[in-house]
Amino acid sequence: MEEHEKVLIDPSLEGKTREQLGLKPFTCTEIRSNIMGIPVTITEEIIARAIRRAAEGSYEEGLDKTSPWNEVVNMTTFNSSKKGKYCDMKMEYKMLQKIMTEDLLPKGGGVDQPSSDHRVLLHFLITKRKANVPKYIFNHMLWAQKESQNNTEAGSLKEDCCLRFSIKEGC
Repeated sequence: MEEHEKVLIDPSLEGKTREQLGLKPFTCTEIRSNIMGIPVTITEEIIARAIRRAAEGSYEEGLDKTSPWNEVVNMTTFNSSKKGKYCDMKMEYKMLQKIMTEDLLPKGGGVDQPSSDHRVLLHFLITKRKANVPKYIFNHMLWAQKESQNNTEAGSLKEDCCLRFSIKEGC
């Protein structure tokens, strides 16, 4: 992304390395911002430190309708191989879903339409399987960052993510 912007400004830079373009070397995915001229960077590692939890454990991403994980997650949450409705969930699972949606991975709208990340993380919580919570939170923030460029509701969602984890400087 940064390389593309530099090349747009000066086409003669095309094909140069990040260092030759005057950019920091790539080490990991990060969210960068400036607050009153002070550069702020948020990474998965910073979120792990903020919530005092190691960035380790299971993480599943990119689930689509054909993923075998859907059946596993549906069996855990709805006791059925097919996706059920929020009203079909046990009361304890509804409470976990509500806590997760409000505190771990905030999202716009109601809790009755969880994303695939929400559903898989709920599965990990129900089965007491260790999940990489910092990675889920960071990837959710990346998603909110992308959405905020097109949607004002997602922009406030990103701010809400930052406020919940006391990283106001990064928003």
